[in-house]
Amino acid sequence: MSFLYNYFNEMPESQKFKSKEDESVEILINKADISEIVPDAIATFSLIILKDGSKHFVYGTEQEITSSFS
Repeated sequence: MSFLYNYFNEMPESQKFKSKEDESVEILINKADISEIVPDAIATFSLIILKDGSKHFVYGTEQEITSSFS
């Protein structure tokens, strides 16, 4: 039982990301809600598209965003 408890508690379901438009704004994104992550040309920011169609331009590369959930 402790293995399952540790396994599920170590895998975050939601993460906060800083908005590109306003660094003081943090956006809480649930991993299950992500439809697509599109990196920008200079690999500093990413566009996160959610399953509900909303879009958030945030700091972080596609790899950084993906790895933050694991």
